Amino acid sequence: MTTSKVALHGGGASKVSGIYEDHWTMYVLIDLLIGLAESITLEPPGTAGVGFEFFVDRAGTREWHQVKYQNSQLGKWTLAALQGEDVLKNFRSKLAGDERSTCVFVSAHAAHPLGKLCDHATESTSLAYFIAHFLSSKELTDAFNDLQHKHWNVTDQEAWTWLRSRIRTRTLDAWTLEERLRERAGAFLHGDPKDAVAALLGVVRGALYRPLDRDELIRRLAEDGTTLRGTGASATEVHAATERFRTGVEESLVNASFLAREEVPRITRCLRSSHSALVTGGKGCGKSAVLAGVVRELLLSDVEVLTIDVTRLVRETSSAEVGRTLGLATPPAAALAAVARNKPAVLAIDSLDSVGVNRDKPIELFRAVSEVMREATAYPNMAVLVSCRTEDLDTDTRLRSLVREPDPAAQFDVALLSREQAAGALVTAGHDLSKFDEDQITILRNPGNLRILTKVPPAELFDFATEQELINGYLDWAVRT
Repeated sequence: MTTSKVALHGGGASKVSGIYEDHWTMYVLIDLLIGLAESITLEPPGTAGVGFEFFVDRAGTREWHQVKYQNSQLGKWTLAALQGEDVLKNFRSKLAGDERSTCVFVSAHAAHPLGKLCDHATESTSLAYFIAHFLSSKELTDAFNDLQHKHWNVTDQEAWTWLRSRIRTRTLDAWTLEERLRERAGAFLHGDPKDAVAALLGVVRGALYRPLDRDELIRRLAEDGTTLRGTGASATEVHAATERFRTGVEESLVNASFLAREEVPRITRCLRSSHSALVTGGKGCGKSAVLAGVVRELLLSDVEVLTIDVTRLVRETSSAEVGRTLGLATPPAAALAAVARNKPAVLAIDSLDSVGVNRDKPIELFRAVSEVMREATAYPNMAVLVSCRTEDLDTDTRLRSLVREPDPAAQFDVALLSREQAAGALVTAGHDLSKFDEDQITILRNPGNLRILTKVPPAELFDFATEQELINGYLDWAVRT
C-alpha cells in the first residue's frame, strides 16, 4: 500500500476520498475471513445500489454502507448536510423497503447529532425512556423531530427503532483507519501486513458488481500468495486467566458476596451492543467488583471474555509479553479473538490507573497496555471494558487518550452504596446498627471502607469519625490479632 500512503500525503481531494473508501471496504472485507459475514457485494449494480458503496449479508440482515471521507465545509455531518447528500433519503429507502436492512455511515468527520441519537437510542430500553432521559437538549429534541417528520415521515416509535438497532455511524480519521486495517490484516493473514492489504485491494478491484463469499475471497488471496493465519490460542488458557481475576475479586468482597450494583446491567447492555465501556469512580468505590459482576453476566450470556488486572503486571514491554504473563501463547486480543471466532467478545482491563503518571510503573508497561487496547480494535466483534480511577483520568492526559480516542467509550461512574445496602451488610456481619451514627454510615457507603469494618468482630468495634480514623482503627485491630 505504498502508493496509497503517497496519495494520502499529497493527492487531490477525490483521490484521498477514494483511498479512504477502499480502506473501509477492505476493513469490512476481512469480516468474511472470520465468519462475521456471509458475502459482500461491492458497487451493487442498478438503482438498488445508488448512494451506497457496498452491502454485506450477515446472519439475518443486509447491511448497507455509505462512506464519505469528510465534510470540508463544516467539519461534521449535520442532518442538513446528510440530507443534502441524500444520505438520509437513501437510508429511509432501505429501512422502509426491507425490514432486514440496516445502514452504516462512515466518515472521518462525525455525523452529529445522528450518531449521538443512535448511541442514546441503543442505551434506552423503550421510546418513553429515550424521550424522558436522553433527549436532554433542544438540539437533540429538534433533531429527533426532524428525522421523524421532515426526513423520514415515520412514527416516533419507528424513528427510535431505526436509530436503536438499524443505523450505525462510524467516525475514523484516515490515518487511524489505515492503521486499523493493517492491524486487522496482520492479525488474520500471513506475511507483511502491507502485502496483505495490497492483496485485499486486488480482490476489491476484481470483484465488483456481484456477491463475493468467503471461499472465493480465500481462493483469490491464495492466488496472490496470501493465506490465513492459524488461531494459536486455547480456550482453556483464556478462561483460566479470567477465572483468576474473578477469584481474586471475590476474595475481597464485602461479606464474601456481590452487592447489587445498578451499573452492572447497564454496562452489560452496552457491551452486548458492541460498544466499549469505561468504568470510573473514586478509591474503594467497588469498580473491580462491578467489573467482575459484568464479566459474570457476560459469561452467562455466552460472550467470550478475557480479563487483565493491570495491578498484576510488572515490567512487560509488549502485548505479547502481557499475553505470556496471562499464560497465553499470543497477545491478549488475538487470543480472545481466536477463541471467540464469530461470537461477541469483551476484553476487560481492570485498574488502568495503575499505569498512570502518578504511579511507580515503568513507562514501558504503559506502552504495552496501550498496545493491548489498540490491538483489540482490529476485531469488530470485540468490545473493551476498562476501569480507571476518576482522579487519575482527570489528571493524566495519557490515560484519557487511551479510553477516549479515536472512539470514546461509554462512561459509567460507579456510585456509592445506598444507605440500606451499607446497613444490611453491617447486620449480616453481626453488627448492631444502633452503635453507628449517620455520619459513620455515610463513610461506610464506600465499599472499601465497609469491607474492612465487616472484618472486625462486633465485640471489638472501635469508634471513628473520619475515613482515616476508620483505617487507623482497622490497622490497630489487625496488628493485635
